[in-house]
Amino acid sequence: MRKLLLATVSLVLASPALAEGLVDWNLSPPEADLGGWTASLGALAGGTLFTASDLVQQQGASLSVVLYPRLERTLDNGWDIGARGAILATHDRLAGDIYGNRTFEKAYLFAQTPYGRFEAGQDDGAAYRLSVTGPNVDDQVSIDNASTTFFRDPTTGRAFIDIFRLRTPVFASSNDAKFTYVSPRWFGIALSGSYTPYDAHGGLPFVSRGHGGPDRQQNLIEGAVSYQGAWNALSYGFYGGAVFGRNADRTDGHANLRDWGLGGEAEESFDGVKLAFGGGWRQSNAYAFDIADARESGHTQSWRLSTTATKGPWIAGFEYAGGRADAAMPGPGVEQHGFEASVGYVLNSNLQLTCGWQGLAFRRSSGVFFNDAPNVTLNAGFLHLRLHV
Repeated sequence: MRKLLLATVSLVLASPALAEGLVDWNLSPPEADLGGWTASLGALAGGTLFTASDLVQQQGASLSVVLYPRLERTLDNGWDIGARGAILATHDRLAGDIYGNRTFEKAYLFAQTPYGRFEAGQDDGAAYRLSVTGPNVDDQVSIDNASTTFFRDPTTGRAFIDIFRLRTPVFASSNDAKFTYVSPRWFGIALSGSYTPYDAHGGLPFVSRGHGGPDRQQNLIEGAVSYQGAWNALSYGFYGGAVFGRNADRTDGHANLRDWGLGGEAEESFDGVKLAFGGGWRQSNAYAFDIADARESGHTQSWRLSTTATKGPWIAGFEYAGGRADAAMPGPGVEQHGFEASVGYVLNSNLQLTCGWQGLAFRRSSGVFFNDAPNVTLNAGFLHLRLHV
């Protein structure tokens, strides 16, 4: 598999004819005029080849495709209104799944006005929308908030990181149905807020109450603030966000949700090279960020630092990320640390090729992993092709 990765990279980047052919085109979402409304369909596809090692060697490929239908129109007063969605058309157990294996990831109405953006429906929350937690070479294959991973648990066949996904942006309300407002940016400052009545989907808020049961969070109130500024050639941004929920049917040891985070990023160019650096921090009283398991004591933390250097079509970067979930019955304490070094090449406005190496280390306070030990170290080399339309 390593030979395949190297051969593919060499073929694309070293062949002038092939590289020129890939650069010499671009795709736009197909559109249709429907009586004053514009309908369009975007897409994000990712394909990965990887070779991973732990106690056994694992090699393979993964694929995901997300479709983005849109219906929009501009009113006479300049307001933009419409509906948007996200449909996970296909994926496997290692790719494309940051919303919990839901086919209809997003479905919401919006109005973009001079006074801000108003949304109602199944979409990301206010804190996640304004989050700034450091640059990435390729968001899909980063360690933090990863939508593509390279490690299977050989006992279940599922993604190994599902036991504790590192996610530094505040993501407590996920894509549950909610009301959201994002303000215009005044003097570099933007504010946002969300209200999520239930941990539930169904499109618009209150359409579905979702599942019942004990320790379910309701009435999630979410807020965030971000700031963007510049000083000479240096540009920078910061954010802070928090979510608070109410445990509707509390059992012993559980509590109302408290989840907050902050982060920042700065970038500057030197002799045609753009350097960026940033990081983020998140803390929650939900065990392993599962809001159905918010605890009276203990907490879960996630953090990251990352940097990138960009020159022309090339992007090189390094990421370090880690996290810890305190022991909570019936779950053990879990720690995770990882690093990733990667290089990306932007072939055109639609295509990016990224190759890199990722290493993860896990430790648990009790019990064992699939290797019959409380510790496991995973490493993988990967080649990822991303198509965005």
